[in-house]
Amino acid sequence: MWTFIIIAIAVFVVTAIIVVFLQRSYQNKAKQLGEIKARLMAFDINQELIEARKLSLIGQSLKDYQTLESRYSGLEKNKFMAIDRQLELVLNGAASVNLLKAKGDLDQLRNLVGEATDDVQAIRVGLKELKDTSQAHKKAIAELQGSYAIIRQSIDDQREAYGPAYHSLLQFINQLENDYQEFATLTESGDQAAASNVYEQLAMENTQLANMQTEIPDLFTSLNIKFVEQLAELFGGYQTLRHQGIIFLEDISDRLSLIDQQREGTLVLLVDLKIKETQQHIDKIEQQIQDSYDLLEGELNAQQNFQINVKAVDRGLERLREQNQNLFVELERLRQSYRFTHHELENRRGFLEQIDMISRNVTAANEQLDQAKITYSQAVGMQERWLNQMQEINTSQIELWQQIIGIEPAFQSAKQICDQNMDSIQSIRQRLERMNLPGLPKVYLEFYYSVLDEIKRLDGILRASLVDMDDVQRQLNIVVVDSDTLHEKTQKIVDEAIIAEQLLQYSNRYRQTNHMVAEVSKEARQIYNNDYNYSKVMDLLGPVLDKVDAGIYDHIVESYQRHRNVI
Repeated sequence: MWTFIIIAIAVFVVTAIIVVFLQRSYQNKAKQLGEIKARLMAFDINQELIEARKLSLIGQSLKDYQTLESRYSGLEKNKFMAIDRQLELVLNGAASVNLLKAKGDLDQLRNLVGEATDDVQAIRVGLKELKDTSQAHKKAIAELQGSYAIIRQSIDDQREAYGPAYHSLLQFINQLENDYQEFATLTESGDQAAASNVYEQLAMENTQLANMQTEIPDLFTSLNIKFVEQLAELFGGYQTLRHQGIIFLEDISDRLSLIDQQREGTLVLLVDLKIKETQQHIDKIEQQIQDSYDLLEGELNAQQNFQINVKAVDRGLERLREQNQNLFVELERLRQSYRFTHHELENRRGFLEQIDMISRNVTAANEQLDQAKITYSQAVGMQERWLNQMQEINTSQIELWQQIIGIEPAFQSAKQICDQNMDSIQSIRQRLERMNLPGLPKVYLEFYYSVLDEIKRLDGILRASLVDMDDVQRQLNIVVVDSDTLHEKTQKIVDEAIIAEQLLQYSNRYRQTNHMVAEVSKEARQIYNNDYNYSKVMDLLGPVLDKVDAGIYDHIVESYQRHRNVI
């Protein structure tokens, strides 16, 4: 029971503390808002309205002023009083325990003060803008007063620099002066809003005038002097180049006349003070003039390059024909002894046809130049293609030459190898005969005679009336590989036969004393004398002899290897 009472008391105390805290918080915030309202009232807006009224405002400026004055009147008579009433309501309500209502009243007070703050700021800013605009307009009037007369005099002093645009520029200044007078009248009458619109137009037109003063002389110089001189230079250069024999497929005079017509049309745009369009047309004219210079210079250079290339083409064709003739002579000589299987003769004729085609094209191009049907730049392009083709032909003919001059050395090399292998196989036979072996394995003999046949076949190909070097090379590869294999097989048989014989001889020591050695030795000797399988003799005797004399097999083999003669 007592615990419940204590908890209830504690809750009551905490609640009371919270209520007191919130009451004081609402009162403090209300007082702060009241101080803000006091600061707003401290602004002397009435005096600011009086100062603005002295500007003698009319028209839209007067309407703007009246709107600000009405807004302040409503603020002073209604919103400030509403704030006072709401402030008093919040301060009184904050002392009650109805905190929810107190908070709502405080929020409403905050909204009223916020609205009043916005009104004061807007009114003060609006009045300042009216004042600043009036001062700026008066300053502009002072700055512009008399400036147009100075500008007019400056343009008049440089009348020739503006060309046909001179009178249009003066008319533009007259319009500026009319706009200025309207601006000054509106400013003096107090209609600052209308004056601002005219002032913006006037500022834009002044910028245009300044740009035109700077740009028109340069534009007129380009159209009236620079382009005229360049077109005259181009026309004279064109006539000179024609007299020098340079060919043009179009009449450059017509092109220059069209450019000059564009120049005159652009002068009309300048008279109308269309500066941007005038500059765009000038840029196009400049590009066309540059293209014309490039055309004349290109054809002049092309004529010079053509003359240089004529010698290169003539020398190249002469060298190619000489190469082709040398190929013909060598091929005719070689074809008496060798068969050509890689289209050597056809390729040589094909190269000659290409050379003749280039020569015909050269003649045709010269005729077209004589008849003025092509330009020198076109002819130079043809020459460059011919020179590239001639370089390819030159490379191909050199490759063919290297190919055919290697035929005879390759034949001699093949013949030498054939003879060496024939001697070698005879040497092998003699070596084996000197060994007095009981015989040779059938497989070895078959391979031996096969290699001998391959060597004879190679010799037969080399002795043909027309030698086919492809056949020679194929057969030579077979002979070289098989001869190497034969040497390896022969060496193996020789080694095995000698070691087998030594093992048989060593086994004789034990035939009378060791029955096992006697038996194996007998079998091995039969194989040695009848089957000629010398490796099998080694396999039979080696392990048996090692049993009666440990390590003797390896000793015999190693001793042989140290004194072994390589075939």
